[in-house]
Amino acid sequence: MKLARVDKKTDWDDFIAAAGGDFLQSWDWGEFQRQVGHQVDRLALFDDQGRMAAAVSFITQFLPGGKNYWFCPRGPVLASADATIWNALIALLKERAGEEVLFWRFEPTRNFSVESVGRHLVRTLDVEPSRSLCLDLNQSEDELLQQMNQKTRYNIRLAQKRGVTVEISRDAEEWWRLLRITARRDHFRLHDKKYYQKMLALPAGRLYLARHRGRALAGLLAISFGQTAVYVHGASDDGGRHLMAPYLLQWTALTSARAAGLRYYDFYGADVGKWPGVTRFKQGFGGRIISYPGTFDLVFRPGYYRVYQWLRWCRRLGR
Repeated sequence: MKLARVDKKTDWDDFIAAAGGDFLQSWDWGEFQRQVGHQVDRLALFDDQGRMAAAVSFITQFLPGGKNYWFCPRGPVLASADATIWNALIALLKERAGEEVLFWRFEPTRNFSVESVGRHLVRTLDVEPSRSLCLDLNQSEDELLQQMNQKTRYNIRLAQKRGVTVEISRDAEEWWRLLRITARRDHFRLHDKKYYQKMLALPAGRLYLARHRGRALAGLLAISFGQTAVYVHGASDDGGRHLMAPYLLQWTALTSARAAGLRYYDFYGADVGKWPGVTRFKQGFGGRIISYPGTFDLVFRPGYYRVYQWLRWCRRLGR
């Protein structure tokens, strides 16, 4: 087997989609990461017949002292969980890493097991959520409504009755306004404005804005890849909560995905312990919980890695 770069978008995306990969491993997401200033590499493992057996798109995260590590969101993507593929991929990545790369941080998909890798890994803090809520769209709209929580159905109809409308938009200014309000209210950090502007420009991205009498009350950004539309970001104004705009917003996004021929709508992070309110909101629409193995570090340089862990611990302690 050999490891080589892939320079053709169709070859990359066709493999990722066929193997059930996430939009975070898609070609366009890698290009978006480059646009916001990251170094992105796409490597594929080819078998002896020249067929792609695995693909890994990763971001190089730079550290002091000329060191770095690789971060692979929702990947690598493998054609199968064959231990031979895992072992060949790890051996070739380790060889490629050289002296500068301390470790490879990756988020394997559901065909992963520690045993299939056959070597010690360090389980670390999740970067992307390890639990998600996924809704099967291969149903009629009536069936989708019937499987919802009664309160969710009621709130969708209430929003419609009270004159809330939903539009597909490219209004970056309004979206940024809603994001800032939400970040201030829920106490989380945003990227800079240009980051979200570039994300809006993704070919597979769709921004939905819910309005009432012309005022934007809530927004939702969904990104589609393969058979799935993913709810990536949501934001809302502080006013107009009695209008229940987020319910109609989600309903419009998922029915639009269904109309476009997609099979699944992924509500993304769902964990009652971490995010109780938003998780209950998502669960009101039905669907099932999908669990991922988590985030792992494959260590190439153990001594440096221990220093990295200590510094990371000190940084978190100081917050």
